[in-house]
Amino acid sequence: MTVGGILQAHRNAVENHFLVATGSPVQAVAVGDKFGDHVQYTAGGRERIVPLAGSWGDSPPYSRGDSVTIYVSPTDPQLVATRDGHHTSSVGTSVPVPFVVAGFFIALTAAPGIVRWHARVILSRDPRYDQTRREPAPHCRP
Repeated sequence: MTVGGILQAHRNAVENHFLVATGSPVQAVAVGDKFGDHVQYTAGGRERIVPLAGSWGDSPPYSRGDSVTIYVSPTDPQLVATRDGHHTSSVGTSVPVPFVVAGFFIALTAAPGIVRWHARVILSRDPRYDQTRREPAPHCRP
């Protein structure tokens, strides 16, 4: 799953750079509940508000009311990006499904072994449990 996350962040960064290179620069205003995690702008004759996130899912560093230059996609005005790596959440935020499925099955397969290992570690710390003896410890005899 870690590999999937790294690949997804790289994919987001590549798409962000492409959008900055091909998009039209537009002045936007940072809006949101507490921080400037959304931008408001006019494109295609309509006023729009879209959320922004970084390649790792981090919030943008803008405060409410800050002026931000965004780059709007020529094909879809809802897709925007900034030069500092923030973009709309619809620009490649889908998790690579094969990596998630593989990570789930690896965790499912490893779980019994981890449980057995953990039990051995806990029991090996118990002074009543002695793995070198075949007979029960004296205090455990009936």
